[in-house]
Amino acid sequence: MTANAIRLFRLLICLIVSALCGVANAQTSVSLWDPVAYWMPRLPCFAQACEQDTPGVTQASYGHTPRSRFRGEGRLMGVYSRLCPGTLTDSTGTYDFKKDLGFPEKMGQIETSARTQLGRYSLRYIYTYYLRAYQGSWATFQPSDFRVGADMDLIQTNSLRLGVNADINWKGSRLTYTIANVKSADIRFQRPTTYGFHFVYNPIAPTSVSLSLELRARFPWNDKALVTEYEAAGGLRFPGAMMGGATVRGGYRYTRMDLRSGDTHVEADLSGIFGELVYYY
Repeated sequence: MTANAIRLFRLLICLIVSALCGVANAQTSVSLWDPVAYWMPRLPCFAQACEQDTPGVTQASYGHTPRSRFRGEGRLMGVYSRLCPGTLTDSTGTYDFKKDLGFPEKMGQIETSARTQLGRYSLRYIYTYYLRAYQGSWATFQPSDFRVGADMDLIQTNSLRLGVNADINWKGSRLTYTIANVKSADIRFQRPTTYGFHFVYNPIAPTSVSLSLELRARFPWNDKALVTEYEAAGGLRFPGAMMGGATVRGGYRYTRMDLRSGDTHVEADLSGIFGELVYYY
C-alpha cells in the first residue's frame, strides 16, 4: 500500500468513526459521545499519525465532523423535456423513436420527492408522473417512474452539503412493440442502479432572501440498464420560520438511457428545463 493510500485510509477511518457514532450527539454531551474526543486520546499512535497527515482531524471541532441533527425536505417539480436521439434496435433492424415509432418529441412530467436526513445520512424517494405516454403507432415505452436513494455528506455545514449518493429504481422500464407479421415483444428491462455526487448550497437566512444552488450527477452501476443524468438548479430561498422555509428554483436536466435485454437495445436522450418548489424543515 502506498504512502498516499495509507494517509487516505487513516482520514477515512476518522470520518467513518465520527459519522457512525454521531447520531447520539444530537441529544447527549460531546465529552461522553463524541467519537473523536473519546477514542483519539486512547489511540495516541494512530492519532499522531492522523495529525501528521491532516492537522486538526482528530479534534472534536474539526469542520468535517459536525453535530448530528434531524432535518429534511419535500419537493414538487414540473419538468418540460425533449426527446433527443432515440432508437430501438432488435433482430429485425434499427428504428428511430420519432421517425419510425412516432413517439412524441416533447413531454411534460410532474415529479414529487422527499428527503429525510439524520446527521450526514439521508434517505430519498422520487416519483415521476408522465403527463403524456411515449406511445407511437406500434410501440409503447414506459420509463421507470419510482426510485429510492441514499446520500452521505462528506462535507456538511449549516449552509452546504457535498457528498456521494446511490439510487435504485423500484422497477425497470417497459417496452412493448409489434412489427406486423414479423415480431411482437413485451420487455421489462433491468432496474437501473446508479452512484453519484451532489452539491447543495442552501444558506439559512431568517430575515432575508438568499441564493440557493443544487448540482447532482448520476452514473450507471450495472451493465444492462445504463442511466446517466446531470442536473443543475438555482434560485432563491425565502426567509424561514421555526418550522422551516421555502425555496423556488429553476434548472436544467439531461438524462441518457442505454437499456439492453437479449437482442433488444434501446438508446434515448432526454433534456429539458424544470421549475421546483422545495420546503426545508
